[in-house]
Amino acid sequence: MRRNSIVTCILLIIMIFTTSVVPVFANVSSESTGTIDTSFKIRRFGKYRVTIYYPTDRSEAPYPAVIVAHGFLSCKSWHTWIGEYLSSRGYVVLIFTVPDRYSSNVNQWVHGIEGSIKLLKLQNYRWRSKLFKMVDLTRIGVIGHSMGAMATLIAAANNPDSIQAAIVYGAPYLESYVAGNEIVDPIIDGIDWDAALTAAGEILMPVLFIHGTEDKFIEGNPPPYYDNCSSPDKVEEEIVGGNHVGFMDDVSLKSTLLPLIDLLFDLPRTIRWPLLSSLFGGAGEGGVGTGDITLVDLALGLGIDNEATLSVEDQHQAFIDVCLPFLEGSL
Repeated sequence: MRRNSIVTCILLIIMIFTTSVVPVFANVSSESTGTIDTSFKIRRFGKYRVTIYYPTDRSEAPYPAVIVAHGFLSCKSWHTWIGEYLSSRGYVVLIFTVPDRYSSNVNQWVHGIEGSIKLLKLQNYRWRSKLFKMVDLTRIGVIGHSMGAMATLIAAANNPDSIQAAIVYGAPYLESYVAGNEIVDPIIDGIDWDAALTAAGEILMPVLFIHGTEDKFIEGNPPPYYDNCSSPDKVEEEIVGGNHVGFMDDVSLKSTLLPLIDLLFDLPRTIRWPLLSSLFGGAGEGGVGTGDITLVDLALGLGIDNEATLSVEDQHQAFIDVCLPFLEGSL
């Protein structure tokens, strides 16, 4: 088993070619923001790895904070664009990776959000921390994508005194969906869809619901979260031409090799080997090939999502266009 894992690593390193990485927002200065890499543990689930993005200018501190919860199979390393951008606009942004990215237990993400709030408080009160007195703990928002969006609804309902605003991006509701696939259907069956739906009915804080019109998880199956939400300050927006995976970084696989390998080792063998076969089978054999592949290319090649009519950069900009005014008005 260990030998097979080592071989997998070697194959990935050899077969993924170098490609250039274009920054999403080229005008974001690295001098205006800093990062902290840390972690916290939840006994029930394990270790959550964390990156915190923050403004280096302390003159206008304390700053509002935003916690970002990634989706199923994803990680903090695939959402750097939102951390870099929002921190350059005066927000402290915490992005975490759940211990088990293949888990269908949404509570793992909920505890990640709640643990992130505690970590922000710890960093803000610790005088040796770079975030000492940098965070306005009365202004905390959460952005969740996919599974993380469902967790955002639950965490917001459970923590109304700690979370002041929520952004729910691409939250699916597949309670009655049957894929007819022996791998996919058990995952869908293992997710507590109604937990997020019930939570939406208990939320009174401002909530922004966003989805792309080409999102495969929502196409023909609109989620009921917005209609069920009790908040008097709820807003629903569409990104015309956007899909589900367009919220991620559009980076080359080479540049994100370690998170990809980490994910492959977390996957069951029944999924890992078909994924490798599809990835390296070549475009002419039904695979996505090994040329200039990005994360988004991989998702599309595996049939995870529909192709967007907007570029990933344009999808990010469309998100910012609705997200930033909402955060400014809510935090």
